[in-house]
Amino acid sequence: MVAKFNNKATQIDAPLIARNELIGFKTQAEKELEAEINKRLRYIPKESSLEPSSTEEVEHEPLSLLQDRDCLITSTSKNQIIANALEIVCNELKCQVAAIFLYSKEGTLARAGIKGIDRNGDVINDDWFSTESYEVGKSFTGRAANPAQGSKYGKTQVADDFGQEKLENDDKYLEKLGRLDCAIAVPLNGRNKTYGVLRIINKNDSNSLVFSQESVHLVSFFGGAIAAAISNFHRDTQNNILRYLKDSLIISERTNFDYSKFIRKISNFLVGSETAFNAVIFRFKKSPDEALGESETFYAITDSIKNTEMESEIRSLDQKFTSYILQYFHYYFIENNSETDITINKFISSEWIEKNQLGSCGCFPLIHPHKKEIIGTITLFAGYEYEFHSGVIDFLNNIISTITVIVLREQKKQRTQKRFIELAQQWFNSAGYLSSTTEAVIHPAYQQIIGMGEEAIPLLLMELLKASGRWFWALKAITGENPVPREHLGKTKKMTQDWIDWGVEKGYISLDKIELLMYE
Repeated sequence: MVAKFNNKATQIDAPLIARNELIGFKTQAEKELEAEINKRLRYIPKESSLEPSSTEEVEHEPLSLLQDRDCLITSTSKNQIIANALEIVCNELKCQVAAIFLYSKEGTLARAGIKGIDRNGDVINDDWFSTESYEVGKSFTGRAANPAQGSKYGKTQVADDFGQEKLENDDKYLEKLGRLDCAIAVPLNGRNKTYGVLRIINKNDSNSLVFSQESVHLVSFFGGAIAAAISNFHRDTQNNILRYLKDSLIISERTNFDYSKFIRKISNFLVGSETAFNAVIFRFKKSPDEALGESETFYAITDSIKNTEMESEIRSLDQKFTSYILQYFHYYFIENNSETDITINKFISSEWIEKNQLGSCGCFPLIHPHKKEIIGTITLFAGYEYEFHSGVIDFLNNIISTITVIVLREQKKQRTQKRFIELAQQWFNSAGYLSSTTEAVIHPAYQQIIGMGEEAIPLLLMELLKASGRWFWALKAITGENPVPREHLGKTKKMTQDWIDWGVEKGYISLDKIELLMYE
């Protein structure tokens, strides 16, 4: 039997005050009932019966609730948030066991932490039934995360006869706890989505077998605080990657910027533990001058994704799903890939999508900032019907705008390198054999290399290591510097080392590239 209350205060599910204060978002209903909820949160019955005696109410200090909430929001990791939350909930609600369930990559509610005591009074730790999870909308826990009608958020579940719920895993819990009397499950609702569920089972009180209405309010309060803490943690994680992007944007101007490492790091973040995505595919046009042409492909996948040949896949950007991007110059989503064969056939890699049971995907274009031209795409796949809400779209757009600039810079570097190689080869074929240094350096190809300016410096330094020609003159002409001391003049190896040391100090060449070249 599910306990139902008619008073207005219980109609507000988490997030409550914590989300309102920390995120600054309130629904109209929350605004109307905020005063009433604040008032009711000040009073917790001494005896936790469903109908408390009017003469036995005692004030529950608001300061204590705020301190508990602050303990959550100042936690520095998700594990610490969960551990602190369960400790607080067990102490404040006097429940036998509390657990937190968060969305997994597959869209199920996987248990992230548990705290309580078993039938013998022994501590229940995370090792017990560590694989516990529920489908959204099913069982008592799953129903709390299921969006209420007309809403995208879950709704609180209350049961004062928990043993009659016929739950999944009730046999395990009955054996572990010794009884199943009552339970509350509240959704952890953030501003844009439900993160998971907070569930408590059994009063740890021999005088009462059910939770009071005030307990429902208090669990909702902590549910909102937990959601806010998790939201803050996700925001901090996003800020870290945005800081990395900002730093990369600055460093990418340097010639020793590791472009491949940058793409790998961003890829791994996008399929990391703090995102909903199982796979990400980057496709970049090999040359921005081509109308469409073939694309370079980079990808990252989670361990749950079955092996794929994506790394060797090269395709034109106007094929199937990506063609929508070229048509509309806007991101494009499919938030349910399982409804019809027509939907799945929008993908060239439809067999791979079906094999891995991917439920949603979104494709974002990388648009040249000065031309109406798409230089690539980023496609993200989730393992369930994931909603690309406004928060994640804003975050991904921040990533995409930075990546676009870095990709354009890298393509420019590649064009510069190609031009340099062509000129160096022309010079070597025509003048490399000349004994006169003066005649060699006035060759048109050599002069054009000098005319390339600073962009040619890292390429000239690499050529010095190959001992492919007389490049000291070009370096001095471009930089206006000469790091070679008088005693090293005429000693090619020492002069080369002087210029390489100078290049490393100035950031034109990295030690990694030097070691790689020497190894080759």
